[in-house]
Amino acid sequence: MMQLKIYTPAMLALDREIESLVFQGEKGETCILRHHTAAVFAVHEGTVRVKGTDGNVVKYAVDDGFLRVQNDRIDLFCGVLDPV
Repeated sequence: MMQLKIYTPAMLALDREIESLVFQGEKGETCILRHHTAAVFAVHEGTVRVKGTDGNVVKYAVDDGFLRVQNDRIDLFCGVLDPV
């Protein structure tokens, strides 16, 4: 399990435990799984797919931002987060 927090300029928009996260990066789709090495990524406008601990996948539309991974924690910073 990993902890995902998504921040918009106005608030902490999402805080939940997840199994994986897929987003659009500089080199196409990138998937983050448990035990990922610490890293920072540019996030491009598009769809973020979040697989919850229950196995369900939820999709969100995001604009450009960045994502930080460290110690099974993901912090995603973007201007817009809308359910798809």
